[in-house]
Amino acid sequence: MKEKLLITSSTFPRYSEDTTPSFIYDYSIELSKYFEVIVLCPFASGSKSFENMEEIKVYRYKYLPFNPGTLAYNGGIGPRLKQNPLNYLQVPFFLFFQLLNIIKLVKKHDIKIIHAHWVIPQGLLAVIYKLFFNKKIKILTTAHGADIYSMKGILPNVLKQFTIKNADKITCVSNALKNEALRLYPKENIEVIPMGINTDLFSAEKYTPEIKTRFGINNKFLLFAGRLVEKKGLEYLLLAMPEVLRQFPDTKLLVVGDGPEKNSLKTLAKKLNIEKNIIFAGSIEHKKLPEYFAAADIFIGPSVQASGGDSEGFGLVFAEALSCKTPVITTDLPAIADIVQNNINGFAVEQKNSKELAKKIIFLLKNPDKIKEMGEAGRKFVSANFDWKIVSEKYKNLIKAY
Repeated sequence: MKEKLLITSSTFPRYSEDTTPSFIYDYSIELSKYFEVIVLCPFASGSKSFENMEEIKVYRYKYLPFNPGTLAYNGGIGPRLKQNPLNYLQVPFFLFFQLLNIIKLVKKHDIKIIHAHWVIPQGLLAVIYKLFFNKKIKILTTAHGADIYSMKGILPNVLKQFTIKNADKITCVSNALKNEALRLYPKENIEVIPMGINTDLFSAEKYTPEIKTRFGINNKFLLFAGRLVEKKGLEYLLLAMPEVLRQFPDTKLLVVGDGPEKNSLKTLAKKLNIEKNIIFAGSIEHKKLPEYFAAADIFIGPSVQASGGDSEGFGLVFAEALSCKTPVITTDLPAIADIVQNNINGFAVEQKNSKELAKKIIFLLKNPDKIKEMGEAGRKFVSANFDWKIVSEKYKNLIKAY
């Protein structure tokens, strides 16, 4: 009989064909090979309060009596709070009902281990549950980035330190994130385990000419995929495009994703007189992304440290692109260095440096052999380090060690 594992998260697919990032779902499916997995996540409009998704049980809790709530999803909790301060009014309800449902599910399913994704709020609530309701339960908490890098100030730091101190085990998705967690609270049992990649799904074999045909791309194809928020740095890629277009005027940049900066980015493209070469495609299902990666010549993710301190914790999208043999151009953010090997499977330029970004794009467009070489190196590196078979085995061993 499989041991039961409760996974708590604020990000989880709400329904079929959802464009919400699926890495917690993918993780849950992989761990269901070894455990009986129960997932607790927020309810949202269009989702079900309970459903079986393949081998996992998914419970979604409502946190506003007469409204599905808008705190989670559509960009994440941090951006939602920044976008509309009134969303802070939902926070107490979000926390209370999550804790209440942890209590219910642990009792109902006789759960001995909780894996809480994000130090705040899921890790914090799991630790509170352990200290006040069930001292025997084991808590594994995974830091993903925004939970450590953002929410600065005395109270947020105290809450992070409290969670790291009282969790039985902490994992971080990158070495850079581990260093930041250790700065907050030195603790021996902090380990680096990334999120994984389905390398069968994310493969160059997913190439189809239909993507280029659909968007009218007849020449060089640049791709960006991610939320349209400050930390993704898309504005610096747009600022680099006029120089790229001077040498390769038929190049198209396809932007996959949505977010609060969409309108301002469209305005910037128009101001730069490059709107004919920039295609805003909106959000797409995660399972369809491999077709886009495989069709693109280069994937570009010019991530930056945002004004509030938020930054990439890992950069799963870079590993997904490399898995499709698509070289990556990104920035020198420490967390991305775990994935993008400068001059081997891609390039890392200085943050916010549009001139350097343009130079690297132009260099690769002029050297298709280098694109192929970097793509092959990227696939090899991702398969050896981030395949779900490898990552899930690490998490299985870690959890079973309890």
